[in-house]
Amino acid sequence: MTRLALVGPVVLFALLAPGQLLAQTPPADEAATEPSAADVATARELFKDAAALAQEGKWEEALDRYQRSMALRPSPLTRYSIAVAQSHTGRLLEASENIRTFFHEATPDLQPYVQPAEDLLRSIEPRIARLTIRIPGDPRGARVLIDGQELPLAAVGVERLINPGKHRVEATVPGHAPFFEQLDLTNGASKTVLVTLSRDVTAAPTTSSAPPSDSSGRRSSTTGKIVVAAGGTVFVVGGVLGAIGWSEAKNSPTRDGDQADKAKRFALIGDIGMGAGLIAAGVGTYLLLSAPSEPRGTAVMVSPWTTGHAGGVGMLGRF
Repeated sequence: MTRLALVGPVVLFALLAPGQLLAQTPPADEAATEPSAADVATARELFKDAAALAQEGKWEEALDRYQRSMALRPSPLTRYSIAVAQSHTGRLLEASENIRTFFHEATPDLQPYVQPAEDLLRSIEPRIARLTIRIPGDPRGARVLIDGQELPLAAVGVERLINPGKHRVEATVPGHAPFFEQLDLTNGASKTVLVTLSRDVTAAPTTSSAPPSDSSGRRSSTTGKIVVAAGGTVFVVGGVLGAIGWSEAKNSPTRDGDQADKAKRFALIGDIGMGAGLIAAGVGTYLLLSAPSEPRGTAVMVSPWTTGHAGGVGMLGRF
């Protein structure tokens, strides 16, 4: 299509703007909010400026004026003019959608513009690129951005129309390193981007990183303390009974008789108690020493003692 075919209808409309812009019927959904006379006049002037800029090839500035005019006074022909400007600024996808809408809105008086619009659509459709974003597996919480705009999850894995040119694809999946890729799509290109997922070694692990609970260690420590204390008590009681037996035996007039037998029983019980106490103290000490260290530390020294008349277990330290 020649430049005249694309620009001609726009220039023609600029010449007829004072009457035709006012005569156009806005779409049904916009009829309820008719613009004021001031808005219509401003829209007409903006359209004239846009047409002049288009003749000079200043399509970005022309597009801006057309869009401002459309915002103040919507009309099908202004929409078609926007599509022409978009086709010259690389916005092919937007241009094609505006042309299709123009076909839907065009009134009988706009039939002369239908054929140029069809020609324009046929010329730009083959130039529109196609992009497919694929993410392996079924990653939950995935987020994909194309040029900073979030891609609906329903569109992931589906071919999507996109304007040719430079694009940036970004993807984030929980627990994985961020993915990005720069693209430069030519006219009509078709590209598939496979999001490569690699485990993020800098991310916090999904399982708790807290140290294992030391509740079992605390239980062992507490049990050890109880056993040591109980063993010490039994040892002391055994020592006391042994001392009593030793005293009774010393005071017995004979080695036989009731008093001597009583002394032997006390001595035997004392020996058994002291032995059991020493064993219990040893077990408790082992539990204390094998338990994990507590925040403030546990230091206990157990020292059984005995004399000729008594005995016991000494404990020194902190719990």
